[in-house]
Amino acid sequence: MKKLFTSVLLSAFICTATFPAVVSSGGSTHLHQSSLSAYQGKYQMMVKGQAAYIEIKLTGDQLTLTSLWDKQANKIKQLSGDSFIMPGHDWSVKFVRDAKGKVTEVIVMGTDRWKKVNG
Repeated sequence: MKKLFTSVLLSAFICTATFPAVVSSGGSTHLHQSSLSAYQGKYQMMVKGQAAYIEIKLTGDQLTLTSLWDKQANKIKQLSGDSFIMPGHDWSVKFVRDAKGKVTEVIVMGTDRWKKVNG
């Protein structure tokens, strides 16, 4: 019994340390909206001399990345911290912060660097 209790306690600790943004409230889990709201905004990247834009919006506890040239929207799922994935495409989405902790960029697929222009 003691071994089982230790195992359950250790598992709970690992889950808490691995997913700090997930909390339990009223029997359901959800991400802190305030922490996800930092990612919202419009981002710009130059493509062949033209400015291209994406927009990241928070609806409820879900972030959506929309390419503004074709209005294609894709949900992004938080893995941990500033690291996300775009299910269906399996693209990495990594947010970059400045020295003050403000989100300033997002890197998609490890190569496409988008600078935050508002939000």
